[in-house]
Amino acid sequence: MRKYRTLVILLIGLLLIILPACQRSASEDDAAATLDPLYTQQALTVMAVSTAVAKTPQTPTPISFATPLSTSQVQPTQPLPTPVPGGQTGFCDAAQYVADVTVPDDTVMVPSFAFTKTWRLKNVGTCTWNTGYKVDFDSGNPMSAVFPVNLTNTVSPGQTIDISVNMVAPATAGSYQGNWKLKNASGAAFGIGSSANQPFWVKIVVSGTPGACTDKITFVSDVTVPDNTSFAPNTSFTKTWRLKNSGTCNWTPDYVTAFVSGDPMSAVYPVKLPTSVPPGGNVDISVNLVSPSTNGTYRGTWMLKNPSGKMFGLGTNADIPFWVQIVVGSGGTQPTPIPGTCLNKAAFVTDVTIPDNTVFNPNTSFTKTWKLKNIGSCPWTTDYSATYVSGDPMSAVFPVKLTSTVAAGQTIDVSANMVAPATAGTYKGNWKLQTSTGQQFALGTNADIPFYVQIVVSGSVP
Repeated sequence: MRKYRTLVILLIGLLLIILPACQRSASEDDAAATLDPLYTQQALTVMAVSTAVAKTPQTPTPISFATPLSTSQVQPTQPLPTPVPGGQTGFCDAAQYVADVTVPDDTVMVPSFAFTKTWRLKNVGTCTWNTGYKVDFDSGNPMSAVFPVNLTNTVSPGQTIDISVNMVAPATAGSYQGNWKLKNASGAAFGIGSSANQPFWVKIVVSGTPGACTDKITFVSDVTVPDNTSFAPNTSFTKTWRLKNSGTCNWTPDYVTAFVSGDPMSAVYPVKLPTSVPPGGNVDISVNLVSPSTNGTYRGTWMLKNPSGKMFGLGTNADIPFWVQIVVGSGGTQPTPIPGTCLNKAAFVTDVTIPDNTVFNPNTSFTKTWKLKNIGSCPWTTDYSATYVSGDPMSAVFPVKLTSTVAAGQTIDVSANMVAPATAGTYKGNWKLQTSTGQQFALGTNADIPFYVQIVVSGSVP
């Protein structure tokens, strides 16, 4: 009985060992049945690749095996770095054409006419243009220009600058174009356009003969002394008109302003133009006048005259004059300021040298220095000057430009070199200041009283 029980236990243990082994073998058979077709396909693929490689010998490339990432592990592709655009172009040095400040394309000029071409350009690069940068001729016709021309000031990215070059129209009739570029301090050229390599240009037409063009004016504004400005009797003033050349001729400094009719108001004329003016350009024209001694309303009419002596003015037929019209009244008033403008007025502080009635021998050279204070609202720039107005000039060369800028409330020493007259006597010379446009001003309520130098010349040279 005990032997039988022992045998039964051994049989049960043997079955527990055999049954799991049979189950594991069946699972493996099923897996093998599933994978065999895949292994067969891979084998065929390897055979095909091997055959192709055998036909075309190549250097074997090592194959690296990596565990595929799960979907949660896959990262997006990193984009390639994109250049950060600088300015508007992505270039260090790049320009953009803004405007022709002077001499637009196809301006008509007489042969050998001197003119100044000015372009307005914008810095659209990332680099600042300093005064080591320059404008340089690139191709075409240089029109007698002297180049390169250095920039006059620093231009940061996004800023604009007016660049000017003096030129002369060719002597022969025809159309002419000169192409220009900028150069940086290292001498590398650059220009305009999407690639910053295109030139900007000047383009003119030279007429066959000087008489082939027409003269005409367009009135722009009264820069000083608008109509019916009131003055005290015998007051000196400067009338300035802003005129536009609306004809086809170039106005040279040989063109003049000439009195036509009405009251000349003590003007000295004709007055030459201060600069050349191409068609389309503006010019400020000034004439020094004195208000009449009697109360009333006064008008003087003026026109321009070309070098051939032909008068011309405003209107369709260029036959209408421009004018100055003032009112003279006892006591007078300060000239009506033009809206948006400032006031020029001076105060005398002291005679730094040569106080009144200093005695000199005949023909003695000396320097007169006045200390003046700016009591107006306009800053006096170095384009302002001191100029003789009446009395004895004592051989002075004038006008004399100011040596520094004078802000409102500041003082300046103004000097003029003079020579005592050759004959004994008392001499006085009256002076005023004047703006860059020729408007005169000085001392007093109405800024119309001159400052002066007064000396005594002894009877003989010792």
